[in-house]
Amino acid sequence: MISNAVPVVLTFLMRFMVFNILPTLIEIILVLFILFSRYGSVFALVTLSSIVAYILFSVKVTEWRNRFLREANQADSNSNSRAIDSLLNYETVKYYTNETFEADRYDQDLATWEAARRKNRLSLFALNTGQALIIATAMTSMLLLAAGGVADKTMSIGDFVLINAFMMQIFMPLNFFRFCLS
Repeated sequence: MISNAVPVVLTFLMRFMVFNILPTLIEIILVLFILFSRYGSVFALVTLSSIVAYILFSVKVTEWRNRFLREANQADSNSNSRAIDSLLNYETVKYYTNETFEADRYDQDLATWEAARRKNRLSLFALNTGQALIIATAMTSMLLLAAGGVADKTMSIGDFVLINAFMMQIFMPLNFFRFCLS
């Protein structure tokens, strides 16, 4: 049975690499090359630094979030185990008149689970907010640079639109990776 699972996982990883990661890397490299060769190093540097910041932030915050996710899963498991144990042994609970005790312990487990889920949701909010802030800062910086080029008449409106399209095109796949990490 394990021998069948390994090729499935390997196939999934290879497909993910070939159809998602590799095209995204090629796209980023090509966009950086075009920005550098056509518009200068500042445009390429802003784009590269924003991509690196986005990836580093996503990885670090996801590692931090995993603690809350494990905590929520453990609390869920504890509350489910407590409920099942009490229901399976209801005769013993009833015999010793421990219904209130068991109900209170279950309520405590549920309160722990709710607190853990709240932390998990808030950490997801922090991740999404940070990523959106990085994207917005990068987009705004690039568009300000392009607008300055249009105002100086060193760039056309078409260049401005092209830079905007490049930035949106780069951050869409990175946004997809956000959902893979969370």
